[in-house]
Amino acid sequence: MKIGARTYSGVFDYFISAGAVKTVTQLLFVPDINGDKSEEVKISYANGDEQILYLMPFPEVAADIQAIEAVETAGYAVSQELQGNYQLIQGDTQLLMTVSSIKQVNDDTPPSMEIQSDGSVIFITASWSEITMQPTMQDLPVLQAVLGDYGISKVIVEDNGNLTISINESTSATARPDLNSTPAWFGAQLGLHNLPTSLPGVLNIILVYLDDSGQKRQQYLYPVAKYPQALYTFFEKMSGVKQVIFDNNGTIEVEGSSLSFRGIMDYAVESGQTATGSLQFIDTPDANGDEIDDFAVIYGTGERQIIYQIPEVPF
Repeated sequence: MKIGARTYSGVFDYFISAGAVKTVTQLLFVPDINGDKSEEVKISYANGDEQILYLMPFPEVAADIQAIEAVETAGYAVSQELQGNYQLIQGDTQLLMTVSSIKQVNDDTPPSMEIQSDGSVIFITASWSEITMQPTMQDLPVLQAVLGDYGISKVIVEDNGNLTISINESTSATARPDLNSTPAWFGAQLGLHNLPTSLPGVLNIILVYLDDSGQKRQQYLYPVAKYPQALYTFFEKMSGVKQVIFDNNGTIEVEGSSLSFRGIMDYAVESGQTATGSLQFIDTPDANGDEIDDFAVIYGTGERQIIYQIPEVPF
């Protein structure tokens, strides 16, 4: 089936419902229904019948992305893995992403590639598809095997690309893969390593692994808010706030209110607080030994997560 400039393939739903009689048959794109991250088409027939056409994900996505001028100019080579993830290689740097949404945009929207602050990437193709992708672990089986050596057997990949790692009954860790992986130092040991950040007592995690060619590569796993959209919305709605930035490296910046601050999320998420359904943001005593008070987020679920405050740099 052809809609606009693009040819689609899909499967019709068995179910047909009754609707209002129309003069012509109409097609309407609707949000993903069957969980394959691709929009569907609602068909309203002239006689009033309505039926869903489940669109199959576009097999030509890699070619469409490769054809974007910004992608070509940056020197990316685009391909799709057997697992369905999309790989962009630029010299020694490798990006691996999974599609979180595909939707149509206006036919006057120019093709583009835009890397967001949180590491997600939005592509606009020449056929007017807006494809949002999230960074993913470039060797998830290795990460799972390493964590298994520590007695951790459960790693959940969330829809937004974040990882939830169950530590015990009351504590989990939440992390977001870096968008990029790069070659590791030849002497680096395989596995997980802690690296210092700009704050005392606060560490980042990096995975060193062997790629398919036997070369050592490394990918950071940064801390991230357990419920990033809820926390982002909470800050955004605060009186006087002008800007909220969640970075892929685990830092948060809130600007323009009496609460203006920069901070780094903790990986650990602790359960046990009373579930209230609403988010709380409170001051908490210095949690990392730098003599600066920090913050605690208590989500509506009752889960608690620390934000280490980054001190202001004097001019």
